[in-house]
Amino acid sequence: MGKIKVGDIVTRKSHNHDIMFKIVRLDPKGQAELKGLHLRLKADAPLHDLIAAGKTESLATARERMLRARKHVSMRKSMHMWRPAGQP
Repeated sequence: MGKIKVGDIVTRKSHNHDIMFKIVRLDPKGQAELKGLHLRLKADAPLHDLIAAGKTESLATARERMLRARKHVSMRKSMHMWRPAGQP
């Protein structure tokens, strides 16, 4: 398996590959600074938790799966299964 480097597109094993990230920075301690590709999100993760997105599925397939998951969450909220904090 090739080494993960800055600029690679990755997903996180611990989060069931739900979001695709681009690696922005690597530090010597084995941590990666990540930037979300389809969400405005910054995160960090240990290198052993990352896998190159192309290794699990194509980028188009991963993006489609992520959009379906977002739509599912949106539907749950609109069906009143979700309530803001402080409401019974």
